[in-house]
Amino acid sequence: MYGPALVLDIDGVLVHVQGRNRKAAWHDRLREDLGVDPQQLHTEFFQKQWPRVVSGQADLHEALAPALQRINPAVSVDELTAYWFHKHSEVDHEVLSAATAWAVRTGGRLFLATNQEKYRADYLWHTLGLQRYFASIFYSADIGLTKSETLFFEQAGRRIAGPDYRQTDILFFDDDQQNVDVAARAGWTARLFTDLGSLRDMLNWWPSPDLRARAGSSTTVDGWSTAHTH
Repeated sequence: MYGPALVLDIDGVLVHVQGRNRKAAWHDRLREDLGVDPQQLHTEFFQKQWPRVVSGQADLHEALAPALQRINPAVSVDELTAYWFHKHSEVDHEVLSAATAWAVRTGGRLFLATNQEKYRADYLWHTLGLQRYFASIFYSADIGLTKSETLFFEQAGRRIAGPDYRQTDILFFDDDQQNVDVAARAGWTARLFTDLGSLRDMLNWWPSPDLRARAGSSTTVDGWSTAHTH
């Protein structure tokens, strides 16, 4: 019998860009700091190559190198990725504390689910040290699917609790409503992350049979936006 599981998205929920401005992007000062035009990087790399990279069909370093040659050949792939990973690496310790406190209280397990390529996933897991708090990380380049696909959550669910994962309490927080909706279709209890206070309120109640019953039939639970679950 598997106990309850709490699954968090990474970017926008647990990890943010360095600094106080949570709406900032890691590439805001990329031109000033490295001489790389972020708009060109978006056009040359993220638009053309990122879908293949994030789903594990292409290697980040191999896909990024030709784009950098066109934008600024003086900047290496290692320089850019080191800058990117460091800039986008501030852990929200209050969110982390709320999650770990829930795990201690309930005996539940903690997991991560993220659209991520393999090098940054490794950086987050090992260098940033998220492995100290979470049982596993489910990321798109490893599964071969992104969170826009129901099968991503079905496969992650089976890794969490075996083939009968729908009988297990899996609670998922993401800051993207589309991902919340897809997870719900896969049988997860999925919530849109909005702020720390609401996260704490939800975790104080979860898992609760009464809350699960209400979550399956209503569009809000204690002020939370929620997709219908099944």
